Amino acid sequence: MFLVSYGWVGGFGEAVLDGATGGIRFFRDLPIFVDSDQVQKLVGGMLPESCTGSLRVLLSADVQLVRKTGRSPSIPGAPLQEYWGVRIDRLREVSVLEEG
Repeated sequence: MFLVSYGWVGGFGEAVLDGATGGIRFFRDLPIFVDSDQVQKLVGGMLPESCTGSLRVLLSADVQLVRKTGRSPSIPGAPLQEYWGVRIDRLREVSVLEEG
């Protein structure tokens, strides 16, 4: 299970959040992100129509972490950065915790 900041735009995708602090989660000292397009395709149709804006969405899924290197497209001249990309193999459940 993991928490994403659905609707957050920029960086390397949807940030995987720490449920206690709301900050970005890290694994082996690297931040974790989920591809925004993948989240939109998998989660978009499962959310109630009343949900808008930036959401905190709890996903239960079978996933794999893939180590990646890239530049944040939202920051001009950003340095190369390593991060973990989440590949969702099977989505089990989606819950909206709150709207932003």
